[in-house]
Amino acid sequence: MVFWLGAKMKTVLVCPDVHIPFECESSVRCLIRVAKELKPDVFVCLGDLLDFYQLSRFDKDPSRKTTVADDCDLARKWFYKLDRALPDKCTKVFIEGNHEARLQKWIWANGSDLGKMIPALGDYLHLPALGWEHVKYGELWRYGNVVYMHGDRCGMNVSMNMIRKYGCNVVHGHDHGAGLRYFANAVSRVWSLNCGHLSDMTQQEYLYGGVADWTVGFGLVEYNNDLTHAQPSFVPIVGGKALVRGKLI
Repeated sequence: MVFWLGAKMKTVLVCPDVHIPFECESSVRCLIRVAKELKPDVFVCLGDLLDFYQLSRFDKDPSRKTTVADDCDLARKWFYKLDRALPDKCTKVFIEGNHEARLQKWIWANGSDLGKMIPALGDYLHLPALGWEHVKYGELWRYGNVVYMHGDRCGMNVSMNMIRKYGCNVVHGHDHGAGLRYFANAVSRVWSLNCGHLSDMTQQEYLYGGVADWTVGFGLVEYNNDLTHAQPSFVPIVGGKALVRGKLI
């Protein structure tokens, strides 16, 4: 908890899609510095932390030789590094994305007979030991009057489409774009925050020339102390640095 303009407030730091092992390393380092600086009350990872390229249904480049286990090991190290940056009392939430869901779909198709011999992804990543809440793909997590999720919409007007579907304040990833959209009617006002991404676009082979309408950055949601009001914002990362509360981090 911090004080801002003399009032108590709570801060949620939101990590969007990272896509390990195709992460943007300078942007990930920036997010960890921000976590150390802000000391958030809550840290939410919106999913697609792992890419699971090997399990994609699309054609794959055979020169990319990392294994699922290699990538999970990298993700586990990421959680430990992030854990050291966050305050002890921080609530930590990992929400699975559609890329993490690739693993479960592969197990259902190829290894269902092995049953409990295959460890759950959260266990393999040591999430329970590190004190992370693990939200399965397709489920929602609520904090105050805001719903956090990976997301299931992409393209133009994605944030408005999220509002139309869920009808409440929404924080989401998945689209890799960035934006904040408000919608009001005669009785209420809601918003949707699209939190960008932290991946290296040059490693996304389906992007022609590594170009897309994506924005590197992260989300920040600040609440009053009783969680009845929330103020969302998107923070871009430029040149490996982010401007947060007037400080370049």
